[in-house]
Amino acid sequence: MILGFDQDTAGIFDAQLDFIREARIVEAMVGMLSAIPKTPLHARLAAEGRLYPSDDPPFGTNVIPLKMSRQELRGGYIRLMEQLYSPEAYFARLDGLLLHDGFQLARRQALFWQEHAWKGFKAKTLLVTRAALLFAQLMLGVPDPHLRREYRRRILGMLRQNRDPAVLFGYVLKCAMHFHHHRMAEGMSRGGTPVVNPY
Repeated sequence: MILGFDQDTAGIFDAQLDFIREARIVEAMVGMLSAIPKTPLHARLAAEGRLYPSDDPPFGTNVIPLKMSRQELRGGYIRLMEQLYSPEAYFARLDGLLLHDGFQLARRQALFWQEHAWKGFKAKTLLVTRAALLFAQLMLGVPDPHLRREYRRRILGMLRQNRDPAVLFGYVLKCAMHFHHHRMAEGMSRGGTPVVNPY
């Protein structure tokens, strides 16, 4: 999802948030429009005087937006990232996708495991082992006790609804991904890290 196109106003942030929530996109690639040198966009914006010349622009992008200020674009981007990766919003999307929408993870693989019980047993044992190791890393490596508690609560809640080892491993992996995104959004919001713009 790219923010800062010429038609984008300050309302784009809420629209993107609503879309991502409704589509149950757990990890969304969100960034601000950037003009890469030697592209038609770069040439057009340069001709219009809408490029920031530095290689390290203070607002996270070299584009000067048309229908909002650079401060509005940067601030809206950071707020959107915070909202997307708050634990409540993130796990609402994840649980909606994996636990409430009838999503079936690796359905063909599950059928194969039913037909080949020994291979299925080995594969499931490996998935549970990996999930346990990753869970231990989260509990030891996440410094925020509130996040650790949230991950434990969410994983236990998931196990009450679905004991599939593939879903368990995927869910624990999503907890690890959440920690990465949450820390990045929080760092940008507090000014402790520069604005990270993947585009």
